[in-house]
Amino acid sequence: MPHDSIDQVQIELFSLLRLPTQEALIRTREVFGDDHPKYAECLSDLGYYLLNVDQVGKSVQAYETAARLRTALFGNRNLRTAMSNEDLAYASYVKDYNLGGFARAKEHAETALRVMKT
Repeated sequence: MPHDSIDQVQIELFSLLRLPTQEALIRTREVFGDDHPKYAECLSDLGYYLLNVDQVGKSVQAYETAARLRTALFGNRNLRTAMSNEDLAYASYVKDYNLGGFARAKEHAETALRVMKT
C-alpha cells in the first residue's frame, strides 16, 4: 500500500474521533469548569486529535491553552507542565516545519527539559 494511502486511512480513522473528542471537552468544561486539570487533559487530547487530522494551527492553540492552564494549576516545576510543553514543542515543530523556523518549538522543548531536570 502506498504511503499516501496509509496517511489517508489514518486521517479517516482519526476523523471518527472528532465528535467524541469535542463532546468530552464540552462535558468536562460543564462538570469541572475551565480551570480544572481534567479540562487541561481534554485540551491535550484535542491537540493530539487535531495534529493527526492535519489541523496543526488549531492543535497548537489547544496545546498552548493546556500548557497555560497546567502552569497556572501546577506551577513551572511539575511533570504535567513539562509534558504540556513537550506536546506544544512538537506541534510547533510540525507547524513551522515547512517554514524552517523552529524558534518556538525549541523554546517549548527547552522549557520542558528545564522542568524535568528540577
